[in-house]
Amino acid sequence: MLTWGWFISEYTDPYMFPCHANGAREALLTSKWTIENKHPKTAAIMYLNDPEDIAATDEATKYLESNGVKVVSKVAQEWDSPDESQHVLSVRVANPDVVMVFTWPTPLAKFLHDAAGQNWAPPMGYWAKHVMADPGYGPIWGDYARDKLASLDSFEVAGAQNQDQAGTDKHWGLLQWRMLTDKYAGHDVAGFHLKYTMGHHITQAALSCLNVAATAFQALGANLTRPAFMNFLETHSFDTGMGPTLAWPHGNHGQEPYSFNREQMYIYSSAPDGSYGVKRLWPDPVNIPQAPVTGGLKPPYCQCT
Repeated sequence: MLTWGWFISEYTDPYMFPCHANGAREALLTSKWTIENKHPKTAAIMYLNDPEDIAATDEATKYLESNGVKVVSKVAQEWDSPDESQHVLSVRVANPDVVMVFTWPTPLAKFLHDAAGQNWAPPMGYWAKHVMADPGYGPIWGDYARDKLASLDSFEVAGAQNQDQAGTDKHWGLLQWRMLTDKYAGHDVAGFHLKYTMGHHITQAALSCLNVAATAFQALGANLTRPAFMNFLETHSFDTGMGPTLAWPHGNHGQEPYSFNREQMYIYSSAPDGSYGVKRLWPDPVNIPQAPVTGGLKPPYCQCT
């Protein structure tokens, strides 16, 4: 099972392989970035009512309040919430400077549309972890989201404004990903034009970790056991071809700085043609020097055509 990095058991369960940044860790990084770059005094937190996002909310609350930001409202959303207007009203009454977002795209989209209907927005915007930064989501979020909703992401967004484009050797994994998504997912869905792919960071993480797993399996050969596999991960680093170099250092997987992955911050904006785009914001929440690649995963591994 290629996990999203949400589960504590992913490092001990014999059937899990952690291949995405930890959800609570992303909530902390988003909160840290918002404090350092927006300087809010108050915040509301909107989260999905599941164990992982409850844990993320608890971690973010402790971090925000320990750094002088008062959490004035918490809104628990459900996967299938039919209406978010009462949540919008409760957050409006709390009047936060920012709204931190640790939720799922569907109830978030409903919240944004209901907030637009009430003609309300937090003065410093919405700052999310792990919400898709694909500009194709613009029609789903609506015009209200432009320059209001930002998202931390674990992988680079191909074609995003103000960053390198895919096409160089260092982006070989991104080329592989675009090839696959153009074939299988780069199409209009229910009338929405998704410029790249639904949930692209999950797709990128899965593709990267399939390449990492194949490299480890080839190196281990007949000695393919769970302990040998984890030892290989913890003693090598891997070029994804998508921006970050992945590493699973032995011991504290939540260490600072977090060496498992880079992170980027993107905000929904207008594209030059008037459609939706995403613009990268600096500084990166995590931009540590990338470790030398030692796992044997190099551009020729990508069988791009």
